[in-house]
Amino acid sequence: QEIAGDAALYANPSDPASLAEQLMRIYKDENLRRDLISKGQIAASHFSWDHTADLLWKTIVQACPELD
Repeated sequence: QEIAGDAALYANPSDPASLAEQLMRIYKDENLRRDLISKGQIAASHFSWDHTADLLWKTIVQACPELD
């Protein structure tokens, strides 16, 4: 939930009926599907490989300052 927030539906991973219910909601409800797609695109825009690589490099340099 910390990644997708309200851009996803959530189900109990150990309950197949719960997962099936959420999948059917997405399949049957075009407005919900459209809303989740829109929210998902917005959520995805907050992440990038460049930012992730920068954070990783900063962590490596912090652990091994001689690399800087």
